[in-house]
Amino acid sequence: MERVSFTYAKILVAFAPRALLVEGFYPAMVANLSEDQLDAMTPELGRLSSEFLSAVERCGTVSLELLAAGRYFDRLMDNSKMVRCLAHNLPGQFEEFHSLSMPAPK
Repeated sequence: MERVSFTYAKILVAFAPRALLVEGFYPAMVANLSEDQLDAMTPELGRLSSEFLSAVERCGTVSLELLAAGRYFDRLMDNSKMVRCLAHNLPGQFEEFHSLSMPAPK
């Protein structure tokens, strides 16, 4: 289903607790990071994980998915090649996309 990239999988392995890994396997072998770098990044990853789980509890997964989709849509509409392609090939839909990408009036 290609939902997890290879890089993301390597990061998951790199930050897996040592007890869950095969004896003699070192995460630095996969992530190309030193043990010091991994140790320095671990607290930050824990903080980010806690913030993410807190956001899920406060807002729900649907809100987070909509936020991610909105950010992705904004990135697409900031790409000049994508805008030209949409305007040329899908002019009707492009007008709708363009109106969605405009900031809402206050």
